Amino acid sequence: MLWLDGVNVPLLGFVDLVQPETMFCEMKTKAPRKTKVLKSGEQGWSKASLPKKPEHNHLCQAAIYQKALNVTPSICYIAEHDCQMFTPFNCDELKADSIADALEDIRQKALIRQNLLRVSNDPKVLASITDPDWKHAFQWRMEPEFLGKAKELWNQ
Repeated sequence: MLWLDGVNVPLLGFVDLVQPETMFCEMKTKAPRKTKVLKSGEQGWSKASLPKKPEHNHLCQAAIYQKALNVTPSICYIAEHDCQMFTPFNCDELKADSIADALEDIRQKALIRQNLLRVSNDPKVLASITDPDWKHAFQWRMEPEFLGKAKELWNQ
């Protein structure tokens, strides 16, 4: 559990692996993807690609855990064929300055949400003063029933 300055609710999370007082490792899996269907009707799988640097949302997650635990952060991306581990020793994004920037990014987003809830707790009112990012890569991956309700709320 971590409290951020000015944010009235704590952040909760669960670290994948921890070596107490030393390091934690957040593990992220990368799954293979289906290839295009061939004229023959066959379809195969492509190998999952591993990132060259940590993804921003994973960096933010690591920043929370680093602040809460005060140990060295690491993120390990795992695919069927290979893995890539990032630590502050091989990745600038996991060094103290970048971790601090990511944590401040999270704090700012939490403050915005907190301030929105001060305006109203009515979803219709909040929808009228916010603009959803419908093109976000992950935000709208949800059950069709809930996605339909969200689009209805924003009149899409």
